Amino acid sequence: DKILSGIEGTSAYIDDIINGAGDTAGALQRLRTIFERLRSAGVRTQLTKCRFLQPSVTYLAHRIDADGIHPTDERL
Repeated sequence: DKILSGIEGTSAYIDDIINGAGDTAGALQRLRTIFERLRSAGVRTQLTKCRFLQPSVTYLAHRIDADGIHPTDERL
């Protein structure tokens, strides 16, 4: 949390990071900032677990998309 604090649209929970932006350019700029901070702190990522520029993601048992946050079937 401390490493990524202050980056708009970004949240971290244990080893999961989510970032949202209104457009591709904004998302890419935030990703650069995230990776720069992680690198400076000596934190490594695993590319096989990363997903970039997705219209919908599941994060902490919720589906997040342009329409909002929705519980997954696990939560119903």
